[in-house]
Amino acid sequence: MSFMMVDRLPVPKLSTYISATVLSISAATYYSVKYSFDASHESNSNIQIDADPTKTDPMDVYYEQMLNVLAFMLQDPLCFLVLCNGAICSIVMIGAVIQSLVLGNLRPVEHVQFRERLWNWVIYKFIFMFIILKAYTLDKVALWLFWYSTLGFLHLMTSLCKDRFEYMWMSMGTGTRVNWKYIHMSILLSIGFIFSLLLLNFAYLVGLTLSKHIFAFMVIECLMLAGSIVHIFLRHYIQLFHRNSINHTTSPGKLIYYAELSLDLGIRVMEILHYSHAIIWTSSYLTMAGFVIFMHMRQLISDIQKRLQKHKNFLWVHSHLEKNYPMATDEELDTNSDNCAICWEKMDSARKLPCGHLFHNGCLQSWMEQEPSCPTCRLSLTLGQNQNMPTNSTNNGGQEPLGTTHIPHHFFHFDGNLQFF
Repeated sequence: MSFMMVDRLPVPKLSTYISATVLSISAATYYSVKYSFDASHESNSNIQIDADPTKTDPMDVYYEQMLNVLAFMLQDPLCFLVLCNGAICSIVMIGAVIQSLVLGNLRPVEHVQFRERLWNWVIYKFIFMFIILKAYTLDKVALWLFWYSTLGFLHLMTSLCKDRFEYMWMSMGTGTRVNWKYIHMSILLSIGFIFSLLLLNFAYLVGLTLSKHIFAFMVIECLMLAGSIVHIFLRHYIQLFHRNSINHTTSPGKLIYYAELSLDLGIRVMEILHYSHAIIWTSSYLTMAGFVIFMHMRQLISDIQKRLQKHKNFLWVHSHLEKNYPMATDEELDTNSDNCAICWEKMDSARKLPCGHLFHNGCLQSWMEQEPSCPTCRLSLTLGQNQNMPTNSTNNGGQEPLGTTHIPHHFFHFDGNLQFF
């Protein structure tokens, strides 16, 4: 979910945030030590101690004083929030180390997207925690801060890996060179998937003790995280399969494609069910929180419609290629011994267009989903065809044409980043 002008909200530097956290913890510790020692001194002055002071172990006294300080910090609301912020700061530092080791420096675009997703997550989960879940006690605040901090960390790492996968794929160039960053990010995503399963177990142990509704909230959030990670793996496996296969319309390619489609739609459907459950459970129909959730559900439904339209275009293009453009013969491949103009790789098998140009079947399929023309000479592939191929014309039976984008016109602009998110 993306709020208007959220990208303009400042994000402090990591060093500034760590310094402020250390200072706040130091101040809270000093206040707790001073208060607990004063309280201990007053209680001891009112009690007559008959035991021999020489038999008292100084370490036992020290441990008892430290336990009193810790107990006071956990009971005092301000000190408790400082400790929670310290735990969040630790997670942030771990994330910074992982980002430096696995991803390196973020590109400017990645930095902007990361900041937007971070603020979206913080704002939305703040609304969800205090309005939907009604976390008004310190124990509930601690529980949900731990839960959403861990989930947010995993979602942000997953989103960064997804963006880097896309960037590295687009800049890979020719060939299928193995890049160690692919392996590092795959390992990171695998660890994130394992943690999603651990959080699912935590939801079973803790969520059921609170209520069935809270258990349902926790489970569906774990499933969305795990599904997002699996979706990334399948998506890029499809791309590698298209690049390395002779004909990507074989049964393994279709199986992976439909698995990726099912996951993509399934994650959005789970989100809609998640938000519908939250509104019905809390009766937040006419509240600000309900308005924000309704707007996000509206965007999710729009995303599902666009995804189904994209799938419809995929089926049409596949059928159009099979019916109208035959596969090139061996003689034509020998005569046109050039590489594919889309991926610049050697063509062991290709599909021939009316203009005579040859392309990989998988490359041509992906190209025509975006632009129904020859990639080399720009010949319109709809000329002379008695097909109702979607084009950029307005006469399309009310369907969305290929390559058409829509600009939202409502105050809140939701782009689905919470799906992480």
